[in-house]
Amino acid sequence: MASRHFSIERGADGSESITVHARGMDVLNNPQINRGPGFTLEERSDLGLHGMLPTAVESLEEQLVRSYSEFLAFETDIEKWVFLTGVQDTNEVLFYALLGEHIEEMLPIVYTPTVGTAIEQFSHMFRRPRGVYLNVKNTADIDRCLAATGLEAEDVDLIVASDAEAILGIGDWGVGGIDIAIGKLAVYTVAAGIDPRRVLAVGLDVGTNREALL
Repeated sequence: MASRHFSIERGADGSESITVHARGMDVLNNPQINRGPGFTLEERSDLGLHGMLPTAVESLEEQLVRSYSEFLAFETDIEKWVFLTGVQDTNEVLFYALLGEHIEEMLPIVYTPTVGTAIEQFSHMFRRPRGVYLNVKNTADIDRCLAATGLEAEDVDLIVASDAEAILGIGDWGVGGIDIAIGKLAVYTVAAGIDPRRVLAVGLDVGTNREALL
């Protein structure tokens, strides 16, 4: 697997090595390689990150304690969903470590039932695109849309797709239904160990008959 920001090589023994090609803000803006304050001083020097992070270096354990404290500070489930989504969109290593450590408490937040509320409020809380949207009216562009992900067929182990017509008993919510695919993939990663770099959420945009969304 390779992207313009990093590449992964697997040895004959199954070991994995990652080479980061990105530098500076490109590193911090990529949740697959960003470690935030977890970068060592040497790594910060190599990746051009000096001055872009607080000086203190935090272990993953320290980041987990701080992040869980932030999570607990939110009162509503949808606020907690927004927080966890922000972690996922910033630092995937921290996100999956946090979710795995508090799975019973956080599973109802990243998946059902809270994701249903997130889907209903999708247009009011859209932050960072994740996955790929395929429009039924532009089938000629499907190959180009998939190519834009930077993933080849051999790079993907699992796809979760939804046309959002009947989401969790709340009905048709249009493209917002992609959040159910994103949430389900997060569950598969933390519960079954599926590599989050080798999955793809697909939103099948076939329109909607919900008047509130038209």
